[in-house]
Order: sequence, then C-alpha cells, then structure tokens
Amino acid sequence: MSASINGGSSAGATGEQSGVAKDLVSQAADLASHVENVKEAAKGAVRARAARVREVDKTAKSARTRERILTAAGELIAENGNTDFQMAEVARRCGMSKGSLYYYYRDRDEIVQEIFSSGMDDFVSGLEGAVATARSSSEALYNLCVEFSNRVSQGGTVVLAVAAELVQGRGNILDTLEKRLYRIGRIVEVQLERAQAEGVVRSDVDCNTAASCVCGAFFFAAVHRMNAGGISDVDEFTTHLVDVLMRGVGCSDIREA
Repeated sequence: MSASINGGSSAGATGEQSGVAKDLVSQAADLASHVENVKEAAKGAVRARAARVREVDKTAKSARTRERILTAAGELIAENGNTDFQMAEVARRCGMSKGSLYYYYRDRDEIVQEIFSSGMDDFVSGLEGAVATARSSSEALYNLCVEFSNRVSQGGTVVLAVAAELVQGRGNILDTLEKRLYRIGRIVEVQLERAQAEGVVRSDVDCNTAASCVCGAFFFAAVHRMNAGGISDVDEFTTHLVDVLMRGVGCSDIREA
C-alpha cells in the first residue's frame, strides 16, 4: 500500500513537472513571437522613415527645380518686358529638356500665373506692412506711396508685364491679377476711410471709388515712367504720388468754373 502511495506521488510529481515544462515552453514560444513582432514593427518603422525621407528629398528637389524654372521665366520677362516667352527658352535656360519642363508646368500661362501670384502676394504683403504700424491715416497713406514707389522701381519690368497682361485680357492670368488688385484697392480704401474719420479726407468722398482711381492712377503712372526709361528718383516719384493722392490736380472745384 505504501508502495502504491509512493507510486501515486511520483506520478503526480511527474505530471506537475510536465505541466510546468509545457507552461515554460508556451511562455518561451509567446516571448519568441513577441520578439519577432517587435522586430517586424521596428523594421516597418525604419522602412516608413526611409520612405518619408525619400519623399522629403523628392519634394525638396521638385521645389528647387520649380524655383529654377520660375527664375528663368522671370529673367525672360524682365529682358523682354512682356510674358511672350517660349517654353523652349525656359527649358534651355534651366538646362533641361522641354519634356521635363512640361512635367512641372503644363504651359506658359501656368508659369506666368505662378510668377504673378507670388509677386503680387509679396507686393500686397509689403503694402499691408506699410500701414500696419502707422500712427495716423496721413502716415499710412504716405507709407503706401513710399512702398509703392520702391516696389515699382525694384521690379519695373514686371509692372510692364502686368500691364501687358491686363491689356491682352488673358482669362486665367486676369483672374489671378484681379484678386490681388482687389486686395490692394481694399487696403487703400480702408486707409481713406480712416483718413475720412480723422478729418484728413473730405466727408463727401466715396472711398471705394477714390481707392480705385488712386490705384489706377498709381499703376499707370508707374507704367508711363517705366516706358520713359524708369524711375530714376524714387523720392521725387513718391512726392508726386502723395501730392496727387492728397490734393488732386485741380486749382478749384470745376463745378464753380
């Protein structure tokens, strides 16, 4: 009987050891599986990072190429005084094939549109900055004239190109310019309204109409100066703009004549 009990105990112990062994094997298998999952996750993260780096590099390279294209086209606009350049000319200046150029831009109008959009946005930002810190409407309007004169003197050929586009009335380019010109007109209108409230501008002036007239006068004055050889004296041009803006051109009210 004692032998039977001992035999039973031995069998039980063996069973327990077998169960423990199985648990250890199962845990080892789970651990190994977890390690493999971690490894795969790490590999996936590395691959994803590499893909992001390649994409960033590709995007940066594309941006640099686009910048080269826009620079080349801008040079042609400056040299010709208009936007009638050929895509082949741009490709030649960039040292690329015409086919490669069409990969980045569909046609000449798309290049011109991006150049004008960027240039006009920069111009609008300059005008906004000119009035942002002005302590009075008079100072703001004067700053607008100064900023306009400086911008025109620095980028006169682009002004002529813009004028050519407005005259030719090309649809998609005109839409691009129209939105920016509206923003410029609105900047002037707000400052005229401010000047009206401060008693600097007559209360009976329609600021919206006045702003349109001022912007048109300034723009075509710049075109005329550029066609006449450029703005040699920025300060003098600014003074003329301020004088027209604040005093007009009449000696008296024409309704009294």
